[in-house]
Amino acid sequence: EEARFFAVRDKGSFGLVSPFAVSKVRKIPDPAFLIPRRVERSPLKGIIGVNLRVWNYDQKRTYDNKKWGEAVNRLPGKKTAVPLSFLNEANDIDALSGIAGEQNKRFDMHLYGNLEAMVGMRLHSLIFAVQNSIPVIGVAYAPKVSRFFSELGMSEYCLGLDECGRLPEVYSAVLAGKEKIAAGLKSYTFEAESALKAFITDIKLIIERGCASRPATQERGCASRPATQ
Repeated sequence: EEARFFAVRDKGSFGLVSPFAVSKVRKIPDPAFLIPRRVERSPLKGIIGVNLRVWNYDQKRTYDNKKWGEAVNRLPGKKTAVPLSFLNEANDIDALSGIAGEQNKRFDMHLYGNLEAMVGMRLHSLIFAVQNSIPVIGVAYAPKVSRFFSELGMSEYCLGLDECGRLPEVYSAVLAGKEKIAAGLKSYTFEAESALKAFITDIKLIIERGCASRPATQERGCASRPATQ
């Protein structure tokens, strides 16, 4: 009740939160789009970025890392591992160890420089690809991944944990439409960046107005100022 606003990043989350605070909820793009991480691009045909993660938490234990690695390896072209997490219990290097291709021991945005396409599990491995107009295929280990693809209008390129067998057909579809997909991702990134800048301006006003209307003794997180009459 005390919150002045809520921000969620997809329609699914909006639907969950809005019944409790409909007048305060705003749907915004993922905040990572506020400052897109773009790199100099020289795409090379057949270079596929890959991010897989350790995931043993889905209810039916349907994720098989070995099978996904094998499915990726069967795709034509050279694979480049793109690890994002290095936590002991969730180290992407472990999940990517079965990928036959370039193994990388640290994350670097320049890994996206030569990619023709990206196959990813972690949401931000996909977001960074989108910000660089790289066609993406998602592996939805959590709802946030499938919801992101829905926001992109690309749900057909997002696979479930047990759908590694569909990877070749989806990859072929991505390559066939890569120019159109890349143009759509470029447009989405521009629109997301603009929307987030506008949102930041709005919340600054909300915070400033809230601070100005509170007695000095009730201010929380506001700059010290005299109470208004």
